[in-house]
Amino acid sequence: MLRVLIISSLLFGLVASGAICIYALRPTFRKSRVWSSVVALGAIGLLIPLVYIVVGSIMNVGAGTLSLVEWLWPTSIMLIAGERGDPLSAALVVFGMAILGNVGAYGSVGLIIGSVRALVSKMARDSAGDQR
Repeated sequence: MLRVLIISSLLFGLVASGAICIYALRPTFRKSRVWSSVVALGAIGLLIPLVYIVVGSIMNVGAGTLSLVEWLWPTSIMLIAGERGDPLSAALVVFGMAILGNVGAYGSVGLIIGSVRALVSKMARDSAGDQR
């Protein structure tokens, strides 16, 4: 089950990363509430690991001392795979997968929130149209 969650978060991370790029390049794409939520939360999912990297390197602390990381970066559990002293290239792949998985996890939450927002606004418009 964990393997399925990791693979699905990585695949959705690729989709969310692509959506972030398209969102930046195409102004018409920005009109969708669903994609705006996916992009916003996907970007937050990207910023959290980057902030952790900066703070961790400045303070010289590991993941065990920053307990908030487990809540904000749930895919950081993948970093355990890189602790065996693997070569730098393998460690970077694992690190990239953990970051991309976090983008996917946050992007999927954005998809749910954006879909609910769009559905609620559509229902509100429909009910306002029925009362006229």
